Amino acid sequence: FSQIIPIVVYDEKKAYAFEQFLYDYNILCSAATVPAVAPGMARLRLSINATHTDQHIDLFLSVIHDAMKKLQIPTVARSKSDWDTFIKESPDYILDLLHK
Repeated sequence: FSQIIPIVVYDEKKAYAFEQFLYDYNILCSAATVPAVAPGMARLRLSINATHTDQHIDLFLSVIHDAMKKLQIPTVARSKSDWDTFIKESPDYILDLLHK
């Protein structure tokens, strides 16, 4: 398993809706909300493992994109410090996806 991959959605209701959206596509994740994270910093927690194929990853990215669009979740960091934290904490394979 990989380390936890966070997707910060900020809003608790959207985090739970996002979790359900992914679950409907058989993608398991967990929403992290208060008290596990600070108020206003709700997020999804995901991980990838060696059994995931390229097709799994492609489906995952497509579903994530659709969910973010449907739930009106911003696809960019809200501030430079959010972005800096994301870059500092992201594993290399996530950063590689950003540069494709």
